[in-house]
Amino acid sequence: MKTILRKIVPAVALASLTACAPSKSARQAEPVPAPAPAKAAAGQTIRLENQYMKLTLEPENGARISSWELVGKNDDLVQGWRRVRKMGKRKPAPKPQFSGGVLGGHMCGAYQDEQLEASYKVVKQSASEVSMKWKNPYTLFDGLEETRTVKLDGKTVTVRLKVRNTAKENRIIYYRIQDFIGVGHQFGEQTVSVYPSEEGITATVFQPGTTKALLSLKEPWYAQENLTDNYGIKVTASGAPLRNIMFFVGSSIEGRTCEFFWVPADLKPGETWQAELTYTLFEPKAETGLLAEDSVRKALNRTLSGKMIASASGCEFAPAYGAATVTPLAACGVIPQGKLLERFKTLAGLPLSGAKGETVLGAFALTVHEATKNGTISFGKFKQADGTELAFTPDPYYITRDGTDFMTRNWKFSAGYPQEAANTLSKIPAEKAITPYSLEAGETAHFRVYFKIPADAKAGEYTGDCTLTYGNGKKIGFKIRLHVWDFQLELPKDKGYGAFATFSLAGDKHYVAPKYGLSRKNFRKFVDEMTARNWRNLVLYLSNPENILWALDQMVDAGWRDARIVVIRPHVPYKKLMERYGKYNFKFLPWGVDEPVDYNSVRACAKKYELFQKKYDYPNMNFSANTPLSLAIIDSLPKTHPTIAVTGNVMYFVEKTRDLAKQNRQVFWYAGTPKKDVAGRLLRGIYVWKEPTGGMMDWGEMATTSTVKNGFHAFLADAELRPSQKLENVTQGLIDLMYLNTLEQTIRRADSNRPEVKDAQAFLDWVRNRFGTDYTGEAAEIDYGFLDMIRTNAAIHTENILKKGK
Repeated sequence: MKTILRKIVPAVALASLTACAPSKSARQAEPVPAPAPAKAAAGQTIRLENQYMKLTLEPENGARISSWELVGKNDDLVQGWRRVRKMGKRKPAPKPQFSGGVLGGHMCGAYQDEQLEASYKVVKQSASEVSMKWKNPYTLFDGLEETRTVKLDGKTVTVRLKVRNTAKENRIIYYRIQDFIGVGHQFGEQTVSVYPSEEGITATVFQPGTTKALLSLKEPWYAQENLTDNYGIKVTASGAPLRNIMFFVGSSIEGRTCEFFWVPADLKPGETWQAELTYTLFEPKAETGLLAEDSVRKALNRTLSGKMIASASGCEFAPAYGAATVTPLAACGVIPQGKLLERFKTLAGLPLSGAKGETVLGAFALTVHEATKNGTISFGKFKQADGTELAFTPDPYYITRDGTDFMTRNWKFSAGYPQEAANTLSKIPAEKAITPYSLEAGETAHFRVYFKIPADAKAGEYTGDCTLTYGNGKKIGFKIRLHVWDFQLELPKDKGYGAFATFSLAGDKHYVAPKYGLSRKNFRKFVDEMTARNWRNLVLYLSNPENILWALDQMVDAGWRDARIVVIRPHVPYKKLMERYGKYNFKFLPWGVDEPVDYNSVRACAKKYELFQKKYDYPNMNFSANTPLSLAIIDSLPKTHPTIAVTGNVMYFVEKTRDLAKQNRQVFWYAGTPKKDVAGRLLRGIYVWKEPTGGMMDWGEMATTSTVKNGFHAFLADAELRPSQKLENVTQGLIDLMYLNTLEQTIRRADSNRPEVKDAQAFLDWVRNRFGTDYTGEAAEIDYGFLDMIRTNAAIHTENILKKGK
């Protein structure tokens, strides 16, 4: 199989990444030295210890540290070292396998990485230092020899890493170190993470389920401090250029990791890559700089005080007289849990805006201070100053108060969405109108309202009333000022939004269909809902040729043009698809090669790639890339158009997309599951707009989900959609994209010498240059109001060009 891969790309090198390769100081050719004799017997662990710490190293298990005891602290820095059962279709392990530990090395990260179970040969050993060596035997990585040296000196552990290419061909590495490391045994002041930032340092206590990537590194280090027991550890990287640091916290205190990701390196024969990690113990009370206890506490307080309710911008308020208050919320933002404490002011005016044909969102919360039964929400007519009425009916929903993410018209579901409503088999009836609400004193109801602007609406500002009842029929209300822009939004022809939507048809041969297949009537409902939300990308879960064609016909009938379709089963010839749908500018990719889960899977990918080329007439195929290992082999499969995970590859996906675009290869992005934070909207809006990607193909269990929290877009209650906060967040990201695209297309059709056109172009240039590659870090500095501001400015510039051009 090596021969197959090397025929595809003779050098098996990612030439496009050489610009990111390490500097000469980290990469140098050198002669091959003779290996030193082993100093430890096979299977033996190695112990390094002094008066401060005791380390246990495991040469037979990836040269990791399985225990890191702190003398006098009753603590082991290693978070988790457990024997595990192997997963997937792999041969029985020849020896016990373990997860966890410190110094989990990966020349290319994957789900199952054999480097963690590799047997390193001990070549040098003393009471304070050990050197170990391992040569990678796997396809596309064979000949990469790593030497790892661990030295204990006082309160410092130094780890030197050297990878040398002994092969006759170029080799690519995406090196990372995965440390299951942490201080303390409880969340809180025992487990404070510290890292350099614009403010000097940022300090935080990461909660279970948190992933935090530091892509814009101020300095290559982080620290963890136990403020209760006065100790901490600082970890610093040097040598080869570092790409990012990532923190992860699982479901428990033991599931903590910190990972270093280095810039990809393309090693020529004989070249080496070198990096160093320094782990230093310290006492916060004895420090005088950034890691001093006072400095960390100030940073920690700053982080905690920044957790404010995301609110709509430009609102008007009035004094509240204690009985009830209305609080504006970000239309697609995270809804606050628990009680809202605002008693002094209430919403008086909520400003909204939208283009003709757009569905605009508004969100707010009602908090009552006296018990309420049969509360109602109602809206008055929306009119302009001259009496022109907007012909639409607002559609309000409750947002679940328990954090399950869904929206419902049924109040009884607002405090706990029923588990049996989580997929297409649900028979829970859908409410056609919102039901009354009941609240105890101090409780809050959260609302999200859809305002569907008619496509033929007259532009201008409309004002309407929203009225809520509380207590014994008392009323509280506010004005909604809805500005309608004098244009319609334009979808890009070259990119869009879509998903791995596991909606299939009853009777189809695809494995999803027998249990979750829809009737044709309900499948058409699904297509109409996607169309209304401006989806024009889709992964199609159908197998029968007649069903594939029927589903595509529904999309054409619903108005789809310029669509990008990934067919899971390539059971309709490409020639036939293009004859039938090419006139609508549909592009088709079959699901050809799935991502490799380990080093051994690389050969299987190559075999499947070659088989697919022989069997089908599709000129290209799709390829899933969720890990650095997937990125490393992309150029060995040149006829694939990848779908790159932005989660597992958050540190690499933007640059890799740009590289692949230069090869005229279409690239999609996807996330493990779309989220409801600002970063999710920023990615799907501004980032998709500015980068050369074909758009998003998000992953989600959708129709087949068995857990309410897993789905973000599903037909619940007998094929009626139950919207979710995640769905609204990604939808708003797509609308951001459409506003930017509409302005961009308007500029292209206008005279570039006009002053308003120059102003608009300067605005677009600012947006494009303001955001780089770190969408997670940039999102931490902005809020939904910032994105709303960009959207509003795009609308104003578009109107200025159109009005002054008449």
